[in-house]
Amino acid sequence: MPSYEYKCVVVNEEFEAEHSIKVVLEDCPLCKEAGREPHAPYRLISGGSGRGIVEQTVAELKANMLNEVRKIQRDLMSNEKKIANFVGEQKFHGSELHRTKRR
Repeated sequence: MPSYEYKCVVVNEEFEAEHSIKVVLEDCPLCKEAGREPHAPYRLISGGSGRGIVEQTVAELKANMLNEVRKIQRDLMSNEKKIANFVGEQKFHGSELHRTKRR
């Protein structure tokens, strides 16, 4: 069962509840236990369990992106079909003619 985060606006407290995605909480369990008037809690947007969330500095992010771009460029340059698909066939053939004329 997925875990969802909620906030009770009456007591201004956050809590978690595990339930199906189809379930909508109509009564706040915090207020229900305390005997307060029933109301629907506010569902918070959360990042889930935290798995897959990576915090990077700007410099690390730039370096990682540059490495990814270089990998893609190496991969493209190693295969003519990929280059043609990436830039378009007409541009690819035009650039091939230009390369052969320079040699």
